[in-house]
Amino acid sequence: MKKCEVFDKKILVTDMLIKYDDDKMNIVLCGRSENKNVCFTFENASSLRLDLMRSVMLIDGLSVIDHKNDTWENAMRYHVCDLENEVISLFCEKIKYD
Repeated sequence: MKKCEVFDKKILVTDMLIKYDDDKMNIVLCGRSENKNVCFTFENASSLRLDLMRSVMLIDGLSVIDHKNDTWENAMRYHVCDLENEVISLFCEKIKYD
């Protein structure tokens, strides 16, 4: 069975940065959650999907599925997606949370 972690708090996205280092896409997503600053970094990201048809980017929480035991390539180890509204979805090799 896949390991699934959930960040179940709403996140009001205030900043999103997509940068390339050595041909690898890294995504930094920062915002406010429960009156605290939060920041996620998704390293070596791929298959990024965003719903940009909103005036405010509000994520209802993040689901993180670990595919380590599925023999997928490392770059697709984690599948990250919004819990409810599919505002964001991506695969990545590593996740950092501040």
